[in-house]
Amino acid sequence: MPRPDRYGRLVDTDPGMPFRLLPPPAPLASACRDRIAAALALLDAGYPVLAAELRVILREIVLAVGPDERGAVVFDGASSFMLWGAIILNARTHKTVLDMVQALAHESGHNLLFGLCADGPLIENDEAERYASPLRLDPRPMDGIVHATYVTARMHQAVDHLLESGVLNAEQEAEVRASLAGHRRAFADGIATIDRHARFTPLGAAVMAGARDYMAL
Repeated sequence: MPRPDRYGRLVDTDPGMPFRLLPPPAPLASACRDRIAAALALLDAGYPVLAAELRVILREIVLAVGPDERGAVVFDGASSFMLWGAIILNARTHKTVLDMVQALAHESGHNLLFGLCADGPLIENDEAERYASPLRLDPRPMDGIVHATYVTARMHQAVDHLLESGVLNAEQEAEVRASLAGHRRAFADGIATIDRHARFTPLGAAVMAGARDYMAL
């Protein structure tokens, strides 16, 4: 099976919202690779702990685009338990270096949770249950809500550290402040749903307690 088909098969796991992966045009891929390099360099300067963690977790970054036809699902990135250590990024999105920082923090966060779940789940909710997601329009299973809420805290942490480090210019600082406000709103939405409906395992409770404690600072 060709590699693009394999990647697509392993990340396109939601029958209610299928999407296709296509190779990006060469200029688009080149520009995206430059933003990835710039994002890692910025993290090296302002949040080296996260930069080092990303390089450990992310063994492969796959660039893709979606089809152009009307009605096609638009994706920013994708991760899969079955592709641990790999992420897929849409080469058309993440227009700024800080967008890319957050995309890397986001998708690596999913991979981190996948790794933690190697020996058991985060929650005991039935997979058929659906709830409002802080990051997607379609209702998601509780596992998806937990993932989304956790990675929202992780994105907040990534750019907040950069803001506090003093490595950003004035335009980037303004971009980060807008992102931080959005992440706080999304986290609040997600954690409210979690508090009402999640049935955590001990592992899941510990993971979410860490995210909750950070966002309470």
